[in-house]
Amino acid sequence: LLNNDITPFSYHETGKNGLETGLAKYMMIEKKPSALYKYIFTQDFTQEELYELISDPGETDNLVSTQKPMLELMRSKAKQEMNAMYGNE
Repeated sequence: LLNNDITPFSYHETGKNGLETGLAKYMMIEKKPSALYKYIFTQDFTQEELYELISDPGETDNLVSTQKPMLELMRSKAKQEMNAMYGNE
C-alpha cells in the first residue's frame, strides 16, 4: 500500500453474505501524497468507518465525524463504483 507505483484508489468487498456478522461490508483505499485512507461501509451506508492508516495503523481513531470532506469523497467514489459494478444507486 505504501509503494508509490500503485494506483491511488482501490475498491474491495467481503463475500456477498458478509463475514461473521452476516452483513456484507465494502472497503476502499485512497492514497494521497501524505496520507492513506481506508473507508469501510455497508451497501446502504448506514455503517461507515474512515481511518488514516499512516498515522493510525491500528485503526483506532474513526474519522467519520471529523473528516467530512474526505468522507464525502470516499462515499461518492463508493457509490460510483457500486453503480458501475451492480447498476444500482
